[in-house]
Amino acid sequence: MSNAPVCHIPPKQPADNRQPLNIPAIPLAQPNLQSLTDTVNRMRAAIMMLTGQSGSAGQNAFSGAFRTKQDDSKKVQWVEQGRVTENVRIFQNNDKTSDNWVDVERLNQLTMHDKNTGQVWRWDRERS
Repeated sequence: MSNAPVCHIPPKQPADNRQPLNIPAIPLAQPNLQSLTDTVNRMRAAIMMLTGQSGSAGQNAFSGAFRTKQDDSKKVQWVEQGRVTENVRIFQNNDKTSDNWVDVERLNQLTMHDKNTGQVWRWDRERS
């Protein structure tokens, strides 16, 4: 087995010390217009907050759609509930006869659970 290439250039340091955002949970939409509208508005506000856009909603686009001060029992507390992984060997230039390869553990599925709301989020990697 040969060693994989290594990059010796250090990663760029962020210009400032930004703290992670506490992004409120987005409720699942019900099959009615009011619920769908509310879900879309909450998704829009979360995207604006993540991208740092500001405007009439105020700093970081954080509007009244979400409460800025939440009761501790209402805060989203996601925990990992399960994961599915597989080990994959990746060859240089996709040439399986190459002596240069690396084994990686690839995440195929991740399930998260909110301890307070009971909401479950599941991600599946698209497989080709």
